[in-house]
Amino acid sequence: MTTTQRFAPRSLSAALLAALVMAAAFWAIPLTGPAGAASGDYGTVGGANQRWCPDTRCGVRNYIPSGTSVPVWCWRDAGWALGTPRWFRVRYNGVDAWVNAGTMTRQPSVPYCSDMRPGEVLFAGQTVWSGNGAYRLTMQTDGNAVMYSGSGAMWSTRTCCQSGARLAMQTDGNLVVYNSGGGAVWSSGTYGNPGAWLAVQSDSNMVLYGRVPLYASNWYRTWGTTRSYNGAYDRGQCTYWAYERFRQSSGVYPALFGDAHYWNDSAAARGWRVLGSPATHSIVVFEPYVQGSGALGHVAWVDMFQARSDGLWIHITEMNFRGWGVVSDRWIRHGSGMSYVMAPSL
Repeated sequence: MTTTQRFAPRSLSAALLAALVMAAAFWAIPLTGPAGAASGDYGTVGGANQRWCPDTRCGVRNYIPSGTSVPVWCWRDAGWALGTPRWFRVRYNGVDAWVNAGTMTRQPSVPYCSDMRPGEVLFAGQTVWSGNGAYRLTMQTDGNAVMYSGSGAMWSTRTCCQSGARLAMQTDGNLVVYNSGGGAVWSSGTYGNPGAWLAVQSDSNMVLYGRVPLYASNWYRTWGTTRSYNGAYDRGQCTYWAYERFRQSSGVYPALFGDAHYWNDSAAARGWRVLGSPATHSIVVFEPYVQGSGALGHVAWVDMFQARSDGLWIHITEMNFRGWGVVSDRWIRHGSGMSYVMAPSL
C-alpha cells in the first residue's frame, strides 16, 4: 500500500515497546469467575419468579415455590418492585438468576453484585458499581452507557441522545446497546464467546471476560495527537479505510504517518495506545508479508473478536486487499507481526 510519505526501516520505538509490555501485563491477569458460593448465604423465598436480571421487565427463568431455601450470592439495587429496589442473585434448579428482596422471608447477608452475567440487562437509569464503590457503569437515560470514577467519565459507548436504550450482556458473549426500537446501536464486537461476563472492577477497569479478557474499558481511554482530515491517504488505499473507521468510532483522525506497517510505531510515538493482543474497535497493523500483506504491510479495522479453542480470531473490514478501492472482510487468526492501535471511546 503506497503512501505519500515513507520512513526508513527501523526497529520498534521505545514507546511502542512499552505499550506492548503493558498489554502483555494486562493479558497475564489470572481469570476469576463471578461471585459464587464462597461469598454467599441462604435465603428463604416466599414464592417468586426468578428472572434473568434484577428488574420485572426481564424474562422469567424459574418459579421458586414458597418456603424454598436457596443459596444467595450477592445483591444489587435495580428495578423497583414489591416496595424495594433490592434484588438478590440466587441459585435454583442449577440456575443463577434474580429474585426481588420483597419476596424473601429471610434476608441473607451477602456482598454486592459488581458484575453482569450472560442474559442480564441494564435499563436506562440503572447502575452497576465496583465492589469498593469507587467506580460505576451507568446506562444513562440519554442512551449512553458510561463508566465513571469520582472525577468524571472514563469510558462510554458514544450512543447519546436516544431515550429508552438498554445495555445487554448477551448469552453469545456480546455486550450491546439497544435503542427503544430494539435496534443495536453499539456492541463490543465479541459475539461467539458464550459464557462471557462483565465485571466492574475496583481497579477502575470494566472488563468483559471469556477464555481471555475480550474487552476492557482501559484499552479505550488513551488519546494521542490528532489531525483534522484524512487527506494524507488516497481513497482506495487500506490506510484510507482504516482512518475512516477510526474516526467513526472515536470522532477523530489519529496523526499517523508512513506506509501501513509503520502505523503501530507512529501511533505509539504520538501517544495512542498500541496493544500486542487482539481487541475490537481498533486498527490492526500487519507487518510486511503477514496475513497476505505485501512489502509495505497492511492495515484494517477490527470489528469482532472471538477466543476459540484453536486461538484468538479477529474479523476485519479492509480496503485494497482484493482490489483497488474494494472493501472486503475476513476472519483471521492473530499471530506474530500483528498489533492493534486502539480507538478511544468517551
